[in-house]
Amino acid sequence: MAVMIITTNLWAMLGITLVVGIAFGLFISNAGKHKRRWRAERRAREAAEQERDTLTRERDKAIADRDTRIAALEGVAPERPAPSAATRRPIMPLTGAPPLADARPEDGRDRLSAIIGVDPQDEIRLNEAGYYRYDQIARLDRRDERALEDRLGYPAGTIANGKWRDQARMLAKGDTDGHLAAYGVSHRVV
Repeated sequence: MAVMIITTNLWAMLGITLVVGIAFGLFISNAGKHKRRWRAERRAREAAEQERDTLTRERDKAIADRDTRIAALEGVAPERPAPSAATRRPIMPLTGAPPLADARPEDGRDRLSAIIGVDPQDEIRLNEAGYYRYDQIARLDRRDERALEDRLGYPAGTIANGKWRDQARMLAKGDTDGHLAAYGVSHRVV
């Protein structure tokens, strides 16, 4: 029977094979990758929790400030007197706009949204500009018309193309049937 003789060269080869095997095993193992991924997820979770806590504190502070302002306004706010006719004035007076004394809301406002092309928001903006009645719209000159178009955010020529002045003249005369026939929209107030 032959006996295997272990020499120094054989021991060296076994040692090198063992070291290479361990290195290869560590190289292909996923242990480091999972640990890095776990640490990254932990950092992301901690950052999200800090952001949530910060936003919660800011929200609570804003709510407390709002509640303080509301309490102050409810408890201390003096009653404001209604503005008199003398203090009412248009935000941006136009050159041809008649004085507000001629068109006070107490005298009755016309429903300017009956004019085709004037929606309820435009009616509010017209009132803010000092236009309350149909005859005021009918008396607009070209310069005032352009300034009003700019104020309402309409392109140049919108008032002329929509025949606002003609419609306002008809409605100022009380010719609602003529307006209905000409423009095909009923605006009768019931």
